[in-house]
Amino acid sequence: MAYLFCSACEVQLAQLSTTERISPVPELLGTNQVPTSTEADDIKRCLSDVDSELQYLESIFSKLAARRDHLKSFADGHRALLSPARRIYPDLLSEIFARCSKGAPRKYPRKITTKIPDTFDPKQGPLLLTQICRSWRQTVIATPNIWSTIRFVLGPRSKVDLINLWLERSANCDLTIAVLEHPDSSTRADLGGLPCNEQALCILASQAHRWKSAFFFLCIGAPHWNALHGAKGKMVRLRHLTIRDPQDRGQKPIPTLFHGLTGLTSLTLSRHVFGEGLPKDGSTITHFRYEEQEGTRADCFVPIEQCLNIMRRLPNLESCLLECSMLALSEITNVTMVRLKDLKIEMAGIQARPPTPHPGVLWQALQLPNLTTLTIISSGHQVNPLPLDHEALSGLISRCPKLTSLCLSWYATEPQPLIECLRQASGVKYLKLGLYNATTFSQVLSCISQYTPSSRPLLPSLKEVHVSLLWYSYRWFPADDDFAAFAEMARRGLTNAHTHSDIASPEATLNCEPIDYAELEFQGHGVAETTLQHVLDKTRGLKSKDMDCRVVHHRNGNSTTFTVQVSRQ
Repeated sequence: MAYLFCSACEVQLAQLSTTERISPVPELLGTNQVPTSTEADDIKRCLSDVDSELQYLESIFSKLAARRDHLKSFADGHRALLSPARRIYPDLLSEIFARCSKGAPRKYPRKITTKIPDTFDPKQGPLLLTQICRSWRQTVIATPNIWSTIRFVLGPRSKVDLINLWLERSANCDLTIAVLEHPDSSTRADLGGLPCNEQALCILASQAHRWKSAFFFLCIGAPHWNALHGAKGKMVRLRHLTIRDPQDRGQKPIPTLFHGLTGLTSLTLSRHVFGEGLPKDGSTITHFRYEEQEGTRADCFVPIEQCLNIMRRLPNLESCLLECSMLALSEITNVTMVRLKDLKIEMAGIQARPPTPHPGVLWQALQLPNLTTLTIISSGHQVNPLPLDHEALSGLISRCPKLTSLCLSWYATEPQPLIECLRQASGVKYLKLGLYNATTFSQVLSCISQYTPSSRPLLPSLKEVHVSLLWYSYRWFPADDDFAAFAEMARRGLTNAHTHSDIASPEATLNCEPIDYAELEFQGHGVAETTLQHVLDKTRGLKSKDMDCRVVHHRNGNSTTFTVQVSRQ
């Protein structure tokens, strides 16, 4: 027999039987036999006792459950008093909040999906933090930086009150604003001239003196720009400006609203916006991006002549991204950018009809004596691909003596032309290659691996290399020779020092730097061999006392992306 006592006053609450119930007719259980009248009476008495005990347990269970809930609530309330979050000073909490997300990411055109979050989302960003507790709400409201980002999408509902709330709580902080057309192009015409949108834009324009970063995804020439006219001449803090026109036709100049900006350091334009109105001399812009229109056609990319015309207006550029095509090219004169350190060119890889000039005319025109990072990408096309023009590109690389980082990914590339380009990159320490051809892969990596004391190695300063295999065929998987070529390249400088130690002079041995990190990335598409175990078997030989090897894989639908990472110990 067991007894249940109250924990407070030690009064007995219940007397519970600890012995198991014994059936009066165990021989009948699990059979089809009919009990006799005596056995039936015994069964009824047993069931009566069981029902009585069940009723008794049910009567005390509700009391015990209520007591349990009370104690749990009591413990939770007091445990919260010991939470480390209560001991965080408001100033420190404010710093933490200032580094939180300013809102929820929203899907929009590909280029701006994650740049500006939805600041008015009640489930993320500032509004979420105000719903946690009273002290957090007070801290959030008293932290202006949290409210310094405003993303306004033109729509049928008024956002005036929310915009005023953000402007009030952000005090005098620098603002990041984004004004976007409605994502549904079929409803944009119906939203034109709505008073709620015009009023919201006028309110934003009245705070133009606080704009530090501004993003506009608006049809240039639309009536909405008139509501922003009050910002002209007031944008003294503006440093970063992005203008994208969602319409895919015509050429539009930068709105006059932004003419004469003197403090701008970063500018991003889309395909159908050209740089009329930018200052020709004394520009402060150091970072420039010319981005393609949404789409994959060659005419969605910015004509290279249009890109270069703007670059000539920006003599102080240090970083530049051009998503360009060779369309509408008449002639290229030399483009000298003395301050440019980082250049990325993503070129439409298919020739248009009539055939466009080859990229070689661009490579020959560029004069970039202080360039340190060069990225050239062309996804290409299996039909009528654009050639690389390796001789002109080799000349460009040789004219960049300070180049330390090189990324090349070009569809129509044979092994030898690519190797000739790499021969000019003797100072490159970081190399990234996107290869579309199995022969190119093995030959290029083997050439990087080759070392003889009598000849200068390819890329002698190389410390880090990333190779991505970009085959179009879904059935491709690296062969044993491919893994062997990668392994030989990853060991370069480690094995050479031992192999040639007896025959090479110290100076010859030092001509080739050991590679600190090598990475190979490829995809498998539903083929049985492309399993993780198979890749591990292929790369097991890469691990040694000198090198560490890891295989990372990521599954996405029917394809798996494998990354082999080799690092020097």
